[in-house]
Amino acid sequence: MKAAQGGLPENLGMTVCAFANMPEGGTIILGVAEPDFKILGLTKLAEIEAGIASVAQNAVSPSPTVVTNTLYVDGKSVVVAYVHSLGVMFKPAMYGNNPYLRQADGDYIMPASEQRMIEIAKLVDREVARFEMRKVPGSRRTDLNSDYVDNYVRAMRRAVSQIRDDSDEQILERTCVTQEGSLSLAGLYGLGTFPQGIYPSLGVTVAVRYPGEQVGARTKNLKTFYGPLPELFDQTMDWIRQNIDTYQSYTPSGDMTSVPELPLNAIREAVANALVHRDLGPDTVEEGKSIDIWIEPEKLIISSPGGLKSLTVTQLLSEELTRVEVNQHLYRIAKHITDSSGNRIIEGEGGGVQAMMREMDKWGIPRPTIVDTGVKVTVIFPRGASGKNQGGLARVGSGKSSPEGHEESLRSLTRNAPVIMMTLGKIGRPAQISEIAQGASLTVAQTRYAIGQLIAEGFVIRDGGQGDRTTTYHLP
Repeated sequence: MKAAQGGLPENLGMTVCAFANMPEGGTIILGVAEPDFKILGLTKLAEIEAGIASVAQNAVSPSPTVVTNTLYVDGKSVVVAYVHSLGVMFKPAMYGNNPYLRQADGDYIMPASEQRMIEIAKLVDREVARFEMRKVPGSRRTDLNSDYVDNYVRAMRRAVSQIRDDSDEQILERTCVTQEGSLSLAGLYGLGTFPQGIYPSLGVTVAVRYPGEQVGARTKNLKTFYGPLPELFDQTMDWIRQNIDTYQSYTPSGDMTSVPELPLNAIREAVANALVHRDLGPDTVEEGKSIDIWIEPEKLIISSPGGLKSLTVTQLLSEELTRVEVNQHLYRIAKHITDSSGNRIIEGEGGGVQAMMREMDKWGIPRPTIVDTGVKVTVIFPRGASGKNQGGLARVGSGKSSPEGHEESLRSLTRNAPVIMMTLGKIGRPAQISEIAQGASLTVAQTRYAIGQLIAEGFVIRDGGQGDRTTTYHLP
């Protein structure tokens, strides 16, 4: 969004170029101010639309298709320009002799390594080397973790009857974990003892980051995780659990329990996808591009090198089953090894992203945003949802929760709020006012008043009309 009150923005050419290089293009809105999205409106609309077309045709090469429309909002004119993505064979688009990409709310010059990734994407499938299959120089069978190998070959024997009678070595060779005595990159990354000894970028970097204007340290709990795929997964999930906030909630039995601010099942899916579907080409692995995870005050960011392959974000988010195995052999390894809890890293059914979105819906939290720049995929989970959006949960800092603090929070609404919550938890189903009052040893009037406050704050849900005898109440 750009105000455009003084005419076309100076950086318009960069933005058009960046969107032309994005997998699904992008939309530019002129006449709206950031960050408060105030509608300013525009005049000389014909000149503005002609100017956008001129920038696209004369300043960006190859020229992308741009479709402009004028909308009227609250009596003011706003120009919306949709920049179509160039076909992969025509990328990258250039502006001022530089190719640009869009990241967050800015345009940046595409590094040489990312330009090479686009050149590789231009090759037809039969010409693209299966990077996960290339032999790792200097690697040996003894570089594999024996426990993971034992579990993997047992699982493969159960799953594939054709190799049931093969030796361990034959199974590793036939499933491309090893190649003529060396390890494949997929084998090293999935089952090796220390893949990062040869390729440091196969690690995961995590950090809690503070806003740029904050005084003092900019990050805390900065770590880099090492090891094969299952260990990277366990370390990453443990770190996220420890660094996101927790809430306190009443269970149906009336007990207090800690609940993470975000559904870990949804985060688990995003972490697994980042690990298994990351690009393993030389322009990422050998250029030091790792998986990065940041926790910021308002979001959790999981970023993986390499864009989506053979599908768009729109297709990924559709309800139709979509499965693309970017690294086929690594994907197979991930389906047959487990994390520390005994769960497979990847289920292999292809509906993981939809399940992730449904889990967020179930928690009443906005869905994560998936951004594909063509050279990097980023999943952004929103943080900071209040307790009232978390099913009657009271938010507390990680590791600093207490039932006493939660009770005080409820009591600040009304003194009878804690006992109402406890009673609803014990009942464990929708109940009428009279039943709740009896269970809480309160009058109906006291109960009705307390529930009114809890409903207003989102801690209790009412089914039915106010004052209706059949109306029931329950915890979200």
